[in-house]
Amino acid sequence: MSAAPPHDPTLPAERSDGDASAAADPLRRRVLDASLVVVERDGVAGLSIRAVARAAGVSHQAPYKHFENREEILATLVAEGFDGLADALEGAATAGDGVARLGAAGRAYVQWAVAHPGSYRLLFRPDLVSATHPEVQRAGGRALDVLRTVVAAMVDDGVLYGDYAEPVLVLAWSTVHGLASLLIDGPLPLRGGALDADALIADVPARLAAGIAARGWTTG
Repeated sequence: MSAAPPHDPTLPAERSDGDASAAADPLRRRVLDASLVVVERDGVAGLSIRAVARAAGVSHQAPYKHFENREEILATLVAEGFDGLADALEGAATAGDGVARLGAAGRAYVQWAVAHPGSYRLLFRPDLVSATHPEVQRAGGRALDVLRTVVAAMVDDGVLYGDYAEPVLVLAWSTVHGLASLLIDGPLPLRGGALDADALIADVPARLAAGIAARGWTTG
């Protein structure tokens, strides 16, 4: 009978069924954090199991304890990203009428994206992670539902006719997504110009919400 392979010192000791779940394993967290470092430094093209292992300071085999391949790491990062975005939206869109909540949610959306550029770049890349992946669907749907709830509050307030809810949702989402993308990878803020990133993040979502309210979309 062949001897068991030597224990990899970079791997945690085996756990019993009664121990914490794999999701709480420090190695798993270390691999995911290292993956984001690689994405921010080298882009998605630079993400590989070997690159992640090097960035995490573990053996090349260690990431396989929790992830079968690169795609599974990416799917987990996308799901975690959407959950983080949803947390930010939920925390912001809690007070005031629908217009105020939409402005606050839009501001929180862009702030989260700018604070987590590596994660944000991964969220809308179906070429990397299928939108039908169960965890991606769950987390992405959660983030979208926060925005949908805010728009529904505008309908309840009488600011918006119900038939316009979905178009306004797309309008709001497109605006904050575009602003976030321009701030992260585009020409904003304009160097030497009067446009300041913090001012844009505060002003654009608020003006969007006020503009929607002033548009008079209250009749079918």
